[in-house]
Amino acid sequence: MSDLDIFDEENDLEEEEELLTDKYLSFRLGNREFAVPVAVVIEMVAMQDFTELPEMPDFVIGVINLRGRIIPLFDMRIRFSLPDVQYTDRTCVIIAEVQGKLVGLVVDAILDVEYIPGEEIRPAPSFEGDEVSEFVEGIGKTDDRVRILLNLEDLLRRLNKEDLDLLQLPEKSGEAGQ
Repeated sequence: MSDLDIFDEENDLEEEEELLTDKYLSFRLGNREFAVPVAVVIEMVAMQDFTELPEMPDFVIGVINLRGRIIPLFDMRIRFSLPDVQYTDRTCVIIAEVQGKLVGLVVDAILDVEYIPGEEIRPAPSFEGDEVSEFVEGIGKTDDRVRILLNLEDLLRRLNKEDLDLLQLPEKSGEAGQ
């Protein structure tokens, strides 16, 4: 490998980061629209059969086997204390990397990938007892709509150490817990 190859790789990484900056994957939960940074999204898959886990927080509904990797599913409706609904053919799982671990976020529907520049993001109002506001990074404006921007790091941080140890979250590299 020549020195020029190293510069090309660095430029490629910078270009990739620039492409992901200010881009968000938006999704729906009930009548609310949320978004997460595209940079943390690994892929999106249809809802599938899962194996339930005993003695987990209620929003950790189970695990799926995705191409040999065991990934925990977090039902975002339950996490945000929204009314329970049946999963439909529009229900999706967003596979995301959070704190170097892979998790599946169950959402009602994927909406779009949107560009939300930093100047269009406002601080989120905080309401006492609101299950959603503790995970909100801000409110993003796109055209005539607003999106609730989530901080997935806080979502995972709220699980206690014992729950995280039981989940044995797989690393992004594909190593499943033993």
